[in-house]
Amino acid sequence: MNIESSVTLIYGNESLRYDGFKSIQENKKEMRLYDNSNGHWSDECANFLELAFDFTGFESLAIDDMNGGDWANTTHLIEIKSISRTDGAPIADTPLPFAGDYLFAFYAEHQEIDPVQAGFIIKSLTTLLSAGTFLLALASTQYWNPVSKRVRGGF
Repeated sequence: MNIESSVTLIYGNESLRYDGFKSIQENKKEMRLYDNSNGHWSDECANFLELAFDFTGFESLAIDDMNGGDWANTTHLIEIKSISRTDGAPIADTPLPFAGDYLFAFYAEHQEIDPVQAGFIIKSLTTLLSAGTFLLALASTQYWNPVSKRVRGGF
């Protein structure tokens, strides 16, 4: 299945929307499900959709800046824009988890980014890039050009 989706994260009065996520997957999976009537876990084949939202480092920093890591109070609005089968067959005969099955479950997993470490890396690399650019600019002036001195034979 091909799934195109987007996610909007809302925290307080702020929101961030990210579009264009695409997932390719099968829609059946063996899962351990808890049966409330019997009070035990069992392995069952279930219909499912797995949506993966892979954020860039800068998007992860923006999200952390917005909610401060408070995921319990962050609302996730997930919009599924299109679902199509990879084999080109009509979607009408495809079992989907929200098409009348007895169970619908939502699981969210996330991996946090350390904003202090990411900020240090960004600032350090920016400083190194700036110093390298400054030295390159200085080396290309008439006041200090070690390349032209070496070409002429002097040191």
